[in-house]
Amino acid sequence: MKKLKHLVILLLAFSTVFQSCTSSDDVADPQKSTALRIFLKEMKSAYNITGRTSNDDPEMCFEFVYPLTLAYNDGTSVVVADENELLSILENETSELFIDGISFPFDILVSGSTVPVTIGDEEAFWEAIESCDMDTYDDSISENDCFTFVYPFSLVTNNNQTVVITSESALLDILDDSNDDNYIVDFVYPFSVLINNETVQVNNAYEFEELIEDCSSSNCPCPDIYAPVCVNVGGETIEFPNACTAECAGFTAADFVDCGSNSNDDDFEDVLESCLNISYPVQVQFNGAVATVQNDSQLLQLYNPSQNPIPAFNYPIVVSFEDTPNATFTVANQNGLIELINTHCN
Repeated sequence: MKKLKHLVILLLAFSTVFQSCTSSDDVADPQKSTALRIFLKEMKSAYNITGRTSNDDPEMCFEFVYPLTLAYNDGTSVVVADENELLSILENETSELFIDGISFPFDILVSGSTVPVTIGDEEAFWEAIESCDMDTYDDSISENDCFTFVYPFSLVTNNNQTVVITSESALLDILDDSNDDNYIVDFVYPFSVLINNETVQVNNAYEFEELIEDCSSSNCPCPDIYAPVCVNVGGETIEFPNACTAECAGFTAADFVDCGSNSNDDDFEDVLESCLNISYPVQVQFNGAVATVQNDSQLLQLYNPSQNPIPAFNYPIVVSFEDTPNATFTVANQNGLIELINTHCN
């Protein structure tokens, strides 16, 4: 979700926002802000927070106008007088006590400008984050090559929808969404990840940031392809996007097991022949490339049933079924298609 934009665009993005310093009388109680955690993560990285000196002065896309009212995850508030106080707070964060809230409205100064911009709510804060090319949750997950999620887990998108993610392919559907306005803003904690052949529980945003930071130093480059393999851990089947990522997590080919299938007993070719109608053209991912498909025959040539129960479509796609020939369905992801097949093709 990185958006390489000139800083002038950020200023233009807020041209309709009232530009003035907020008064203390206007400041409300702090509210939880996932955008704040993204900004603080960027700030900690920019200032090399564990080894900075008083002379460090990295340039960021924007900075806060102080004083600023923040809140810890235990509900206590703190008024921050200046940047040095904020850096001191960040140096002393732990997984038990960390900043996760801010009082709206507050002001920022965009680099190169002396005109304060007022951020009135969480949506505006996220707009600033997006416009500044900061690493978001989408970026962190897409670039991760050292752990895999234990499914199912749930995440929250910017439109305030909680989405249950049941497989690697479902997660890729979220990350590959062609709509840049749809992105991950939070997770439902706790969830677990598999790393170095161990299951690790992630309890909050701070722990997830620490996990991402640890992964950034890993040296295990893997291809960005979906050719899933599975392992069995404690009786639970865990899916990896490909063999490389599984091996990076500490497994070998001897650990791989059958991933199974969430679809019905018929294989996809039978379903396509007897039940499912697809509105072509569609795009599918196969062997690391994306191909445009015009008919059933071409589709079956770009599909490996040993790797995935159905072809790796680029969603959304439009389908219909023999039992409801006058109805069409716009399908947003693989799980949705499998559910429709199970409903209409039994």
